[in-house]
Amino acid sequence: PIATMPNADAPEQIRLIRGHDLSADYENGAVISYPDFTIKAGEKVLLTGDSGTGKSTLLKLLLGKVKPKNGEICYQDDDGNTLRIAPYSLGYLAQDLTLFPATIRENVTMHGDHSDRDAAEAVAQADLDQDPTTEIDLDHLTLSGGQKQKVVLAREICHRFPVVLLDEALSAIDETSQNKILKSLTAGPQTLIMVAHHLSHEQRALFDQEIHLQGKQVSK
Repeated sequence: PIATMPNADAPEQIRLIRGHDLSADYENGAVISYPDFTIKAGEKVLLTGDSGTGKSTLLKLLLGKVKPKNGEICYQDDDGNTLRIAPYSLGYLAQDLTLFPATIRENVTMHGDHSDRDAAEAVAQADLDQDPTTEIDLDHLTLSGGQKQKVVLAREICHRFPVVLLDEALSAIDETSQNKILKSLTAGPQTLIMVAHHLSHEQRALFDQEIHLQGKQVSK
């Protein structure tokens, strides 16, 4: 069951996301520090850096799943007030994909209050060319890595979160599909923060800003 956050604010109120003087304990026993950043509502942000620079950890900091060692991440409304944002109110696609023994459509909608049109639009935006009534058999999975990514990406799109965090969400998808998906995602109204490697110049140009992590790690 999802833990509730009493008196949490609606994520639709978010107008700014700020990170200041931010650092976190990292998995290799070091402390990793991050550059200060400001993200406006609706901006599309590309998060880059070499392996081990803390990109996935930064997404977890934004979600509140990891607590900073120093500094803070602050969500603010139109008046500059600090908001309390529940992690489950933000869209998040981790690298380890979760599928369920159900149809593709049910994996996309998660039995939520979504119309067939909502599901169909999400599948189209994710460039998923599969029959939505296809049953996913976890014991004999016939979907490719790219198709699995498209199913869970369609799930995030269908739920229309105002802030979406994607961790290597397109890594197994071919470039042609990547281009279609990126153009759709970056044209939408949501705030998008996406970890990605090896994007082309044209793909990178779709984003409003890039936060490049340098891997400033210090031992404890």
